[in-house]
Amino acid sequence: LFLKRALSTEDLALAEADIKRGEEILLSQIRERGHLDTYPYEALVSHKLKWLLRRQGPRMNDEMEALVTIAREGHNRHPYDDRMRDVYQKVYRDYLMLAVPHPA
Repeated sequence: LFLKRALSTEDLALAEADIKRGEEILLSQIRERGHLDTYPYEALVSHKLKWLLRRQGPRMNDEMEALVTIAREGHNRHPYDDRMRDVYQKVYRDYLMLAVPHPA
């Protein structure tokens, strides 16, 4: 919910605090139950990806790379889950697109 709220607020400081808190909660859930459940992986990757694409911050490449790593871990743990596969493919594709020059 913190990640969703961050996407809808215009206050950058509040949004970044929400992103940080939501990420902490979901990373904790990944440690606790990631081997059983794809939800924390899917939620973290999909919502944070939306945030990163919207914000386009100075550490975009590093943050996208970290997100790809989390998605890959989720996909490796749950290789037969279609939603996890789709989330992994989406974040990986968007990560690769960072290398493609875009017209200004």
